[in-house]
Amino acid sequence: PHNEVSILPSKCVSNIKTLNLKHNSRTAECYILSDLCEIRPYMNDFSTVVHLKLDSECTITPFVFNQLLTMAPCLTRLTISSFPDHLYKMIDFLYPQIRWLDLRRVYISSKIRTKFCSAFPNLEHLMNCHVYSEEDLEVLIENLKYLQNITIHNQAYYFDSNDEFDQWLRKHTHLKNFTFKLINERQIQLWINN
Repeated sequence: PHNEVSILPSKCVSNIKTLNLKHNSRTAECYILSDLCEIRPYMNDFSTVVHLKLDSECTITPFVFNQLLTMAPCLTRLTISSFPDHLYKMIDFLYPQIRWLDLRRVYISSKIRTKFCSAFPNLEHLMNCHVYSEEDLEVLIENLKYLQNITIHNQAYYFDSNDEFDQWLRKHTHLKNFTFKLINERQIQLWINN
C-alpha cells in the first residue's frame, strides 16, 4: 500500500492516504486540474484518500474538488499552497467534509471571511491562516463553530504580550476555555476547548 502519491506512478496505485498534486514545469503558469480523468489512469480508487495537498503551482476547480469529495468519503484534510484567487473561486461552494485546512499563501481578508466560514462550516483545524486585522481573527473564531485550533499570522496588528492577547480574546470573542502561544508578535497558535 502507498501512503502518498506526488508523482505519476508507472502503474495504477491504490490505498493512497495523501494525494499530493504538483506541477513540475519551468514556466510560471499554474496547472489547474479541471477533470478527474487526468489522474484516473494512475489512481482508480479515491476511497482511502484522507489528505489532498495542492502545491504552489497546482490547483483544482471547485467542480472537480466536489467530484473528488464525493468519490473520497475519507477526505477531510486539505492543504492549499497555490495562489489566493484559486481559494477565492472555491469559497462559492460548501465543503462540510473538510475538517483540517492548511493555507500556505492565502490571506483571509474582510471581503471573503464570512464566505470562507460558510464554505468550510465544520473546520476543526485551521493552520497557517493569514489575516489583515484582529477583526478578521474575531470573525473566524466566532463563525467557525467547531474550531479546535488555529495558527494565525496577523499582518496589520500585533500583540505585545500574552496578557494583551488574552484580554483581547475575552473581550472580542465568546471563548472562555482556551490556551494560546504567541510565537512572535504577529503569529499566534490558539487551542480552543469547546
